[in-house]
Amino acid sequence: MKFIVPSTLTPLLPPGARPADRRRAELELAASSWETMVEEARARFPELAARVFEPSGAIATGIVLVVDGRVSSPGSEFGPTSVVTVVPQLAGG
Repeated sequence: MKFIVPSTLTPLLPPGARPADRRRAELELAASSWETMVEEARARFPELAARVFEPSGAIATGIVLVVDGRVSSPGSEFGPTSVVTVVPQLAGG
């Protein structure tokens, strides 16, 4: 699956995973379920995972995950060709 991280969060990636041009990162994960996605993200990208996921595996406050174009929630289903996009919520008025 593809895990897309916006440029605002790429500083949380390990140096080897950060895009050189400071744009969004497109990461490949082998995850096949919500639980394995969270586990793999925590193992490979611990700082990013701490910002995106709660300790329980739920989506952290201020983050939205979009799976194949649909806003998702923990337990959402996806497949090996799915695209998961991390979207920080916007605030303002």
